[in-house]
Amino acid sequence: MNKSLAILQVSITTINDSVSKLLEVNAPSLSERLKALRSMSSTDLPIVIRLSPFIPYISTYPNIKELTSLFKDLNIKHVIVEGLRLELNNISKLLRMLKPEIKVDLQPYSLVSNSRVVKIGLKSLLHEYLTLYRELNRAGITFAICKEGLYNIHRLIVAVFTY
Repeated sequence: MNKSLAILQVSITTINDSVSKLLEVNAPSLSERLKALRSMSSTDLPIVIRLSPFIPYISTYPNIKELTSLFKDLNIKHVIVEGLRLELNNISKLLRMLKPEIKVDLQPYSLVSNSRVVKIGLKSLLHEYLTLYRELNRAGITFAICKEGLYNIHRLIVAVFTY
């Protein structure tokens, strides 16, 4: 097998084990996924974390620096984020259940006007995305954003952190 044609991508929502159990009911436990990542971290296989669905203040638990440190220890090469999307009443219930004090803006997800699916708005995601990018970059880990409409995010990041 040509190793340059393979990567290992693992999805997690948070490294808070109790929240992970609640959000990822049918997924392998967080501890199992971290154990698998640790066992693969010494190989040449590039490892990617998909931090998805991304929920402000939940996905970066306990904080962005500690999360980045864990990813560095696990030899993660790349992190992809994608914000949470759900029906309006479900997203509101979930956010209240997870952290009642979280206040996020919500935006329609679909171009269809009668769709009830919403996503966490960019105003609520951008600060954490920018801070996460900066910390990952310092650790030598690359970063990408999926399905957020931020096509020029890397130019924005350079502008924000170089001035």
